[in-house]
Amino acid sequence: HEKNLAAPALDSVDVLARGAAACTKKQGLVVVYAGHNEFLNLRRFHMGKPPELALAASGWLGRFRFYRLIQATLARPTERSSDVGEPELTNAQVYDRYEQNLRSLLTACKGRPLVLSKVIANADMGFPAVGHTLRETWRLGGGFKPIRSTQTCRHCFRAGPEINDILEKLAAEFDVPLADTTDLVRGVSGHELFWDHCHPRPELHVAIADRIATLAHQRGILSRPPGTVRSRLSRQQLESAELERAFYVVQFDPVEGLRRLQRLEGGGVT
Repeated sequence: HEKNLAAPALDSVDVLARGAAACTKKQGLVVVYAGHNEFLNLRRFHMGKPPELALAASGWLGRFRFYRLIQATLARPTERSSDVGEPELTNAQVYDRYEQNLRSLLTACKGRPLVLSKVIANADMGFPAVGHTLRETWRLGGGFKPIRSTQTCRHCFRAGPEINDILEKLAAEFDVPLADTTDLVRGVSGHELFWDHCHPRPELHVAIADRIATLAHQRGILSRPPGTVRSRLSRQQLESAELERAFYVVQFDPVEGLRRLQRLEGGGVT
């Protein structure tokens, strides 16, 4: 029960499986923070796993900065299911699947120490036009415009406000605590708070964790108030993460991605 079951690229199907398994055993606290990957996995899981040889080659080439830059720059995000092999699911169907999976999880975890959290995202990160490459987007009008936080963005793998609406509904229905983290991103540049479109930097991770732990204590789930939470990442780890995320951002918002690379070249991160 001391293990952290969080992992990258999990959607609500995975969260249901892991969370339900966790709730069969004694837990100090189960936290559910999920939503954006509902759209990521429509594409990734349907396309299947690449051959082992291709994975090995990509992993070896990925050690070289030039390869990562080319790989990111040539990526072509698109929304059309006919192009990428996505199943024909509408946004409404995706959100319905999310709600049903979370409902099943809360049913399986009834009476267990569980807290839900609203999900937040970087509303300032730009994206190419739907169905167009970076070059085509630039020629169409220049600039990579941010997608408003009130919009669902399938091609940038970011959920819309429907996710938080579902969380509010289920939290009330099952009488479970819901941490509202949306105020943590108000009035601050999204690029200061997030590594990319939705993954928080350490400072925001700490703020989210503190918000959840405080709520759990207030609701009697945690017997002691949360202590001071600090990031344990070293400067080297932060710089490595900054470099990796900068290359990732390049494929969506080249101007911001190159700005981050320039910042690293000019003295790293603090």
